[in-house]
Amino acid sequence: MLTLPDFSNPIDQDLLGQAIARAPMGFMLFDLRGRLLQANQRVEERLGYSKEQLAGLTLRKLDCELSDAALDALLERLADRVGDRPEILLTQHCDAQGESFPVEVRLAAIEIDGRACIVMLATAITDSLAAERQLQEKERLFNQVFHASEDAILLLADDHFIDCNEAAVRMLGCSSKADILHTPPWSLSPEHQPDGRLSTEKAREVIELAYQKHFHRFEWVHRRGNGEDFPVEVTLTLVELAGRQILHVIWNDITERKADEKRIEALARYDMLTGLPNRRLLQENAARAIAASARTNRPVGVMYMDLDRFKDINDTQGHETGDRMLAEVSARLRTCLDDEHSVARLGGDEFAFVLPDTDIVSMQALAARIVEMMEEPFTINGISTRIGASIGLVSYPEHGRDLAELLKHADIAMYRAKESQEGWCLFAPEQAFNVLERVNLERELREVIAERKLSLHYQPIIDAHTGLPCCVEALARWPRLNGEFVPTQLFINMAETTGLIQPLSELLLETVCEQAREWRRQGLAIPIAVNLSARELQAPDLADRVLATLERYGLDGSALELEVTETTAMSHAFDTVATLSRLKQQGIRIFIDDFGTGYSSLSQLKRLPVDVLKVDQSFVRDMVSDPADAKIVETIVLLAGAMDLQTVAEGIETEAQFRAARRLGCDFVQGYLFARPASAADITPLLERGRFELPNPG
Repeated sequence: MLTLPDFSNPIDQDLLGQAIARAPMGFMLFDLRGRLLQANQRVEERLGYSKEQLAGLTLRKLDCELSDAALDALLERLADRVGDRPEILLTQHCDAQGESFPVEVRLAAIEIDGRACIVMLATAITDSLAAERQLQEKERLFNQVFHASEDAILLLADDHFIDCNEAAVRMLGCSSKADILHTPPWSLSPEHQPDGRLSTEKAREVIELAYQKHFHRFEWVHRRGNGEDFPVEVTLTLVELAGRQILHVIWNDITERKADEKRIEALARYDMLTGLPNRRLLQENAARAIAASARTNRPVGVMYMDLDRFKDINDTQGHETGDRMLAEVSARLRTCLDDEHSVARLGGDEFAFVLPDTDIVSMQALAARIVEMMEEPFTINGISTRIGASIGLVSYPEHGRDLAELLKHADIAMYRAKESQEGWCLFAPEQAFNVLERVNLERELREVIAERKLSLHYQPIIDAHTGLPCCVEALARWPRLNGEFVPTQLFINMAETTGLIQPLSELLLETVCEQAREWRRQGLAIPIAVNLSARELQAPDLADRVLATLERYGLDGSALELEVTETTAMSHAFDTVATLSRLKQQGIRIFIDDFGTGYSSLSQLKRLPVDVLKVDQSFVRDMVSDPADAKIVETIVLLAGAMDLQTVAEGIETEAQFRAARRLGCDFVQGYLFARPASAADITPLLERGRFELPNPG
């Protein structure tokens, strides 16, 4: 029978001491600060230290792998756990010659004669054994994270799942792992993904991509056990486990994020009061309809409607009644439109319709039906009220090339409708101006260009935080013989249709460069922004002409900035990139004007060499009172920030608008609150002051 020694006996204690001294593994005793107190013979032999050298050894000098911070943390843990179970580490020790070697150490804090010490048992191991144990430790940690994680984690190999955690089982609403394992990803998905592609085809494609790139992240739609589809963000990472290459899969349920995106989309594209599309969505619908018309050669009808006597309702019965009236009007309008037709509220009591594949006769019949419907009494708060409607009609492509021109002509026809008994009116060109007037305008425009009589007014764009002007925008003015100014868009359109756009643009550029040179002579090195029309942007020699003009006046690119509207930039994105890129390389900054009103593609915008987005004043005007417009401005600012662009809020007329623009993050502001467009002589003193006074940000 084996008799165990009694180590409380002095003789047995001596036996224990001999065993430790001659043990084949290293035995060391440290104080709580990591200073060596005792070591056995094996330590002396393996480290090559003399007894005198060992007396000055510390744990920090011995261990050549742990950082100082890690070592401090280890000592602190051991000191807090005297008498507790040991910690096991795979690390590297250094011998007297500075050579490192792998060891497995076990450390524990114990109490000896009332004094806390740290005991270490160190066993030297081979490199291969160290690697094997490190791999085992990594696999242990991986399994611990894998099964404890709240994220859905799966392992994919040979196009089927070989393991998953409980979070994945819960996310799919399955009863056990067995419902998931040994199945391909597409068996847990609907037949088609949101882009219309087969789940089987698309899954194989993204898996192959992950194997090629070792990482891939994308969005996917899976199907729960109850048949409910839900969106996830999938992250695929190629890893090696037990000598086998597999895909580590993480699913992140993004149902709430998608719902938030839809809510933001609704704010940006729908009128909050009526639920109808707003101007932005109307523009998108019109762009699609016009693009389809170009393919099918079928007309697109556009109608502009204004309510009669609505202002009287607001004034006599209050805005709350007026709002309810608008909601009732919208409900009626929905009932008389086909699925492919759309109606939008533009603001106030104004509505616009886009009617794809609709000829003039059909549009006239629809307008007559709407007018009749609007004449039927509305009952609001128990009070029967009658209003009416006037509708202007236009047809694409007969009455305009884009939505802006179509709405302009429909607006003209709508005011003619107010004078007619039918309540609707089809646009005719003579309603805008007659043929003789057009001839006279064209003759006068040729004279203006030949005699360089075009007038330029300037309006500063100001830093929203410092009040310093960053540039001035040049605005063309055409004074007629009668002293009136011709609307800018009218004479630009005329210049494009009569072939005068190139000499007109050259005159504008010459005048701007001349003024920029003069200001520089006066010590005002402020850039001037010039607007480019769609026709100018398509000119193949535009960049050559701009750069030649700058050189002729002794100016570099920093003297000039160019503005193009969002619609123009996106309509000609492919041709635009090369021209604008060349100009930007010469130091000319590029602005996108009226941003938010066009039919933007983010992929196209990302490709354009743009510096600044100018938020359209239709959003700026009502952002103080309309949460939807404020949200749109904020979204544009966030988009600009993500693309490293700056923003200008244009059309600032009140201090409240300025404070809102600054609060929402706009970098620059422009508008009547700071300066109206003025001649160079009148604007120069303002620029010489160096700083514009900003309202209190509140």
